Amino acid sequence: MTLIKDLYTLTVKGTQYSANLETVMEIPHFAHDLLIGAKSAAKDPDFVYADLHAHFREKESIRKIVNEAVKRVDILAITHRNPEENAGHLTFDMLEEKLTREEVPYQNIGKRVIKATPDGKEIYIVQALECYVKELQGVVMVGMDRNYPLQKLTLDEAIREAENRGVFWFLDHPMSIPAPVIAFRYPTDKELRMKEGWFDKYHPVIETGNHQNPLWMYPSNVLARRIAKKHGLTGIANSDTHFRVKEVGLSRTAIPRDLFDPRSEEAFLISLRRAFSPENKGRLKVESGYSSAWSFFAYMVLPSLSPSLAERFGTR
Repeated sequence: MTLIKDLYTLTVKGTQYSANLETVMEIPHFAHDLLIGAKSAAKDPDFVYADLHAHFREKESIRKIVNEAVKRVDILAITHRNPEENAGHLTFDMLEEKLTREEVPYQNIGKRVIKATPDGKEIYIVQALECYVKELQGVVMVGMDRNYPLQKLTLDEAIREAENRGVFWFLDHPMSIPAPVIAFRYPTDKELRMKEGWFDKYHPVIETGNHQNPLWMYPSNVLARRIAKKHGLTGIANSDTHFRVKEVGLSRTAIPRDLFDPRSEEAFLISLRRAFSPENKGRLKVESGYSSAWSFFAYMVLPSLSPSLAERFGTR
């Protein structure tokens, strides 16, 4: 019954949210990325590019990750999940050992930030947590070195924890609700009203570009941008890659270089909060794309339908 209800909500609310000019105008971009694959432009030297929501396989080569990431971003968040959902994921605690073993030069900026220099290039790697709260909302905490049980915290408690630790936090998948089998569905009217209440109360940064929102969920990126504009919120785009290294940075956010300060861990996190503040949101470049149909099925859908088959083909 839950699946039927989720499919009904997905179809009905998806049709409602898609019935606007912005969604129609997004079709060429969406179709290109879905069928051919997303591309990113060369990095502008006056900006620092960040992908602050990305998941990797525990056994993945760290050299492979940084060599791919540095092509498109200058800051990469290694994002662990609530402990119930983090099995097989690369965590920040594993980084130093992997960097040393694979002979990737690095230095510690602090306990939560590392600067790696593969082949003379620079990339900052920061610890992050994707924490799902009781209200079924994800909160990405960039710089968080703690973990919390799945849906243990309320949204208010999660935000308080993040701010007490001095991290930069944002709401990911703001216009999506987690659902078994189909991954995500659209919010009901009641859920949308609840979310808009959060936006007015907390004035959060929200993920207006999530690379893993193709197929039936692509209008959720468009809806997130509309909602951000309505409430005057700062948007952010990320790959949210689930183990597919080649997708790192295909959705990303560029920060003016003069706002970025990596001199210390504290300065690094303060500069992220400053860059994404309401005062500086107009200076950001939010570059959002979509996962290809093959990649989304192999790395997102297949693991939900058949974990053993996904493991066999190396997509889990």
